[in-house]
Amino acid sequence: MKIISIIGRLNGPKGVTASSIIEKVIPIIVRKYPDVKFHFVGGPVDSNVEKAYKTSAARDAITLTGVLDSLDFYFQKSDIIVGAGRVAIEAIKNGKRLLAVGEKRYIGQISPNTLYDALRSNFGDCADDDRFDWQTMISDLDFYLGQNKESLEAIERYNKSIYEEYFQKTKLLTQIGDVYSSVMLKHNLLEFSEIPVLMYHRVVKSPVVGSVHNTYITTGLLEKHFRFLVKNGFQTITFADLYELRIEKKPVIITFDDGFQDNYENLLPLLKKYNLKAVLYVLVPLVKKFNDWDEKDGEPQAPLMDATEIKSMSDSGLVEIGSHGFSHKNFCKLSDDELKHELVASKLELEKITNKKVISLAYPFGIYNHKVKQATIEAGYEFSVATDSGPVRFSEDLFAIRRIQIFPHTSVAQISRKTNGYYLRYQEWKKKIRSWIGIRQ
Repeated sequence: MKIISIIGRLNGPKGVTASSIIEKVIPIIVRKYPDVKFHFVGGPVDSNVEKAYKTSAARDAITLTGVLDSLDFYFQKSDIIVGAGRVAIEAIKNGKRLLAVGEKRYIGQISPNTLYDALRSNFGDCADDDRFDWQTMISDLDFYLGQNKESLEAIERYNKSIYEEYFQKTKLLTQIGDVYSSVMLKHNLLEFSEIPVLMYHRVVKSPVVGSVHNTYITTGLLEKHFRFLVKNGFQTITFADLYELRIEKKPVIITFDDGFQDNYENLLPLLKKYNLKAVLYVLVPLVKKFNDWDEKDGEPQAPLMDATEIKSMSDSGLVEIGSHGFSHKNFCKLSDDELKHELVASKLELEKITNKKVISLAYPFGIYNHKVKQATIEAGYEFSVATDSGPVRFSEDLFAIRRIQIFPHTSVAQISRKTNGYYLRYQEWKKKIRSWIGIRQ
C-alpha cells in the first residue's frame, strides 16, 4: 500500500484546492493504482471538501484525518507528500517525494526547472495568478508511483540537497546577513556624491599599432594615473570591500575588462608598487585564448590570462576577480539556457580557480536589458557593471553601474576630472544641453 498525504488547511482557498484534488485527480489515480490511500491531514474541513469526499467514487481510498498535534507519522510513513510552505520544506527535509501545490498554483515535482518558481511562490502557496493543471498532477503522481527504487532514491537525494542549500539554519543566517549587508551598503553609499568606477582594458609597454578600439593604456601613463590617485588621497576599493561594508572616505574603483595576459605581466607589478587594488573582469579560460571578438573588427590579437595567472592575480590580495562570462557574446541575444550558462557556470568556474566568492559581473560590450539584469541577480551576483549606460548615481542601481572609460590619451588632468564625484552628472547635463540646442536649431 502506498500512502499519499495532502497536508494543510482544508478551508478557504486551500479547501477549494483540496476539493479539486478529490474530484479531478484521485479517482483517476485510484483506478490505475487501487492500493493507494490518500490522507487529508489538517483542518478545519469546510463544506466543499466534505461534499467532494461524500460524493467521490474513490471515497474508500480517502481519509479526512483532521488536525493533529504532530505530523511526524505522516512525514515519516508517507510515500508522497502534497503541500506548500512549511509542509513542503519539511517534506524535502525528510527527503520525501513532494508535489508542491498551494492555494494559488500547482508547481509539482521540484526539479531544476521548477525550483525558482517554487521558491518564489512559497511552493505554490501564493502567486500572482491562479495556475492549476490537474492533468499534470495526475501525470506527476503516475510518474512517482511507477518509478523503480533507484530513481526514487535519486529524487529524494535531490530534495534533501535543496533543503541543505536553501533552508538549513546556517544558510538562512548567512542569507539574513547578506540582506542586512545589502541594506546597510545602500544606506552607506548615500554619504558619497559618487564612487568613480574607472574602466581600463589592456596594459601595454608601448602603444598598440593598428588598434581600432583604443582599449589600452601604456604602463607609463597608467603609472601617472596611479601616482595622481595616491597623491590626492584616493583609496582604491573593490566590490568585495563594498559588500563587506569596508568603504573608504575617498573611494575609487579601478576595473579592467577581458582578462588580458598583459594585465598579469604589466598591471600587477604596478598595483604592488603603489599598493592599489583593482577589479578584473575575466573570461573563463576554457573557451577563448585571445580577443577574437575584437579581431574581426581589425583589432590586433592579444592573449588572455590562463587559470594560473588569474589565480596569481587573485592571491596577490590586491585584485578581485569578477566574471565576464565565457564567450564575450551580447547577453541580450542569448537564449535563456545560454544566458544561465554564461552567468552561473562562469561564476562557479572562477570560484574554483580563485577559491573565492565571485560577486560582480561585467556585461560584455556593456549591453544588458531587464531580462539580463534579473538573470544576473538570480545567478547570485551582488553587483554588475555596464560601460556608458545606467544611472549616473552609483547607488541607484547596483546591477547597472555606469563606468568611466579610460583611453590611451586620457591625461592626468582628465583623470582629475573623471574622478570628481560629479563627473557623470556633469556629462549627462552636457548631453541634455546639446540635445536641447539641437532641437532649438
